Amino acid sequence: MQNELDQGYCYLEEGTLHRVIGWAHPALLQLLLYLRTTLFVDGTFRCVPVPYHQCVVVMCLDNAANCYVPVFYSLAKGLAHATYWDILHILIVATDHQLDPESVTCDYEAALIAVIRDQLPNTTINGCLFHWK
Repeated sequence: MQNELDQGYCYLEEGTLHRVIGWAHPALLQLLLYLRTTLFVDGTFRCVPVPYHQCVVVMCLDNAANCYVPVFYSLAKGLAHATYWDILHILIVATDHQLDPESVTCDYEAALIAVIRDQLPNTTINGCLFHWK
């Protein structure tokens, strides 16, 4: 039996086919269940295999080890609101709808911030000044 993390998402947006795939180790996903944890979300374009355009990494504070750990990786062909919505939705489903971080730190990308506000309304969003150029 496959779970939702074993499958990729495909969708059309303005006539363009977009794909999103994601993966994580089940033990690391458990870190997302810490009560009111802190997440960091960042994307890179430099080390992405063709045909994808972006690798998005979600890191979580591991309270037991007192360090941040990458828990979820995704490859996406698009940069639109729907792409970020799918990535966050995969995480929410993978945690059986128990994902409830206290805060998310991310760059100042409007689409990503809108998705976080949409899907995690009780979460504080912190912009990362490193990305503000």
